Amino acid sequence: MILSSGRKSKKGITTIKETDEILTSRAGLGFTSQYIDRQKWLMKELLSCGDLKGSSKGLHCGEQLRQMILNFIDGTSTHLSVFDEKCLDPSYAPLIGADKLLSTSSAKRMLAHTKPRTIRRMIEMSFMKRLKKEKAPYIKLDMDTVVFENDSSQTREGCSVTYKRVKGFQPLMMKWNGYVVAAQFREGKAHSNHGDDAVKMIEYVVSVVRKAVSVPVVLTADGGFFDQEIMKCCEKLKVGYIIGGKQYKNLRERVQSIPEDEFSIFRRDDDSLHEWYYTEFMDKRDNWDTERRLVVTQLRSIGDQMIIPGMGRMSLSYTNLGTDPELMRSLADAGVDYLAETENIIMLAHNRGEDELTHRHIKDFATREQFPCKDFDMNRAYFEIMILSFNLYESFKRDCLDGVIPATSYPEKVRRKFIDTAGRIVKTARRTILAIPKIVMEQLSLTEVWQKAAVPA
Repeated sequence: MILSSGRKSKKGITTIKETDEILTSRAGLGFTSQYIDRQKWLMKELLSCGDLKGSSKGLHCGEQLRQMILNFIDGTSTHLSVFDEKCLDPSYAPLIGADKLLSTSSAKRMLAHTKPRTIRRMIEMSFMKRLKKEKAPYIKLDMDTVVFENDSSQTREGCSVTYKRVKGFQPLMMKWNGYVVAAQFREGKAHSNHGDDAVKMIEYVVSVVRKAVSVPVVLTADGGFFDQEIMKCCEKLKVGYIIGGKQYKNLRERVQSIPEDEFSIFRRDDDSLHEWYYTEFMDKRDNWDTERRLVVTQLRSIGDQMIIPGMGRMSLSYTNLGTDPELMRSLADAGVDYLAETENIIMLAHNRGEDELTHRHIKDFATREQFPCKDFDMNRAYFEIMILSFNLYESFKRDCLDGVIPATSYPEKVRRKFIDTAGRIVKTARRTILAIPKIVMEQLSLTEVWQKAAVPA
């Protein structure tokens, strides 16, 4: 250090030495472990796990899954070799409350024997718990695919060219309020509406929602799911939908033939820059059984810059809101029949961009998009455990870190600010104590966080 007088001070580190104290750089993981262990429904599921590995010997399969979940939340590394590295860390086992740590070979065996229904049931239960806790007046689900780029992993089974022109995987996901409701791991070339995947996912998720709560359900999706079969499925289930349409030539000509003074103008309260023209009419495609409500928007201006009529970006949204009497009665009973108003339909369609931020959160949570295994089923199991871990991480962030870290924060920020906290582990009088610097305790309100994490749920 150089003093104001210009002289050199000798107050810096002059030597280093070893210490026998048990130190950790991930003290925040102890809070997360406490929170997960207090989730009664999860512990019950983990204790009943009997099909995650091929043998009953060694570490219980539920404990193996628990340690994989904590590793995902930790985010130091997503390589399976990290488990052998953690076995050499004397602070890790007492930090997460484990008698024995998971090894890399055990993790591989577990992934090889994991059955789809086991993890999916846990994802379903994590979603139902949040539904009951947050008590939303209606459920807005968003369906989309997300590309995980594995271009450099040439030997991965199912790794194929995606619509983004890179090799990888393209899972189908259903999201709600930042959580993943359901996810299906698929090969890269599987497009949005591949086979009957979307219809089956809608039927499954709606049944889960209605087992948990009795509120209306509204589905949003982009033009990749523009299919009458999906619309008919929603209409049969009495689910509202807003699905992007395709700009066929006859539709564009019909919109362009409408006089400008017959359009209305739409402005978002949170966006003073853009203005949109909008109109609506009933439309029936050639192979459809019935006509459906179509809402058309076209960009009018960006700030002070007007756009030539007919040249602005156009968006089409097909919906059954406002046309299905039984659905409208359920919306009215819930006090949300205003959703059928044209401007609110436009808002729901435009807000899909916010729903897609969940994809960015997931990719940030995974730290890297590449999957570790060559076998497709092993990568599927790895992906589903990652989604379960992501949902638990989101629940912890909202339940315990409220007021400490914003709920919209990305995993990288949560890890750097909370998880990666220095601490010292002290074992005394049959207790394990995590000692954290006083300034950090105060800045992160860790006493309150610990009390919230210890509440059974």
